[in-house]
Amino acid sequence: MQNHRHRLQRSAAAAALVAVACLAAAGCGSDSAAGSSAQPESAVTPTETEPSPEELAEQDVLEVYQEMFRIQVEMFSVPTSHHDELNSYATGDALRDIRETAHWFAVHDSKMDGEPVLSPEVTELDLEAGTAQITDCVDNSDYVQVDADGEPLSGEFVRKPQRVVADAELGDGERWIITSTDVELVESC
Repeated sequence: MQNHRHRLQRSAAAAALVAVACLAAAGCGSDSAAGSSAQPESAVTPTETEPSPEELAEQDVLEVYQEMFRIQVEMFSVPTSHHDELNSYATGDALRDIRETAHWFAVHDSKMDGEPVLSPEVTELDLEAGTAQITDCVDNSDYVQVDADGEPLSGEFVRKPQRVVADAELGDGERWIITSTDVELVESC
């Protein structure tokens, strides 16, 4: 019986020793993981790639197009307003078309209400020539023509998608500007 008791004591001691060793090892491991946010020297940090000139140009062209469109929406919702800032984003036919449409709304005592949803993409880009083309499918579901009392009108600006193709040029000061827009009512795009 004494042998059996001696074996139990040794087993218990061995188990306790293993438990202490495990806890110590785990504690050391967790201290280094929890106490330090530094990565081991052997860890490889992914390198960030710089955007290409084409990617930067596409981003700039889209920003100019979206800003031009934002101003256009403001002008069409308050047709008597005049936005000189539009000159920074549109020129030529694009500028003329927006101003003439806003004038048409003012003369006809109507305006646009709501917000269109844009989905522009740069579909052509030539950095050497300094030209780009944007193709957009504008969702007009929540963008409607209303009269002076806010009542929806039918006719000219129905709730159909518009396919917009806009041309842009790299103007003075290396800044993109929209030069023309071609708008077509479509069933879907």
